Amino acid sequence: MVYQNKKCEKLLTLPKGIGSIEPWLKINGYEITSTKLFEEADFPSLKDIDLLVIMGGPMSVNNEDKYPWLVHEKNLFMRQSNPIKLFWVFVSVPN
Repeated sequence: MVYQNKKCEKLLTLPKGIGSIEPWLKINGYEITSTKLFEEADFPSLKDIDLLVIMGGPMSVNNEDKYPWLVHEKNLFMRQSNPIKLFWVFVSVPN
């Protein structure tokens, strides 16, 4: 079954894509938008997002001094009030 008109937001911590999940999202009818945390810290509203894909990186959640957007990312989860939202977290291993 293919669901149409679903919205996916991807949060990127590094200038990399989301790998093989992106073709799957497109095949399954998701409109994909992205926020490049390494360039900006304006976080999207989760109100109209059906799926949030977060790409990890070599940083720790405690590296807020080096990656100030971590504060906003953690607050994004604290503000999340819709229990139906699905969160996928991918952790990338540094090379």
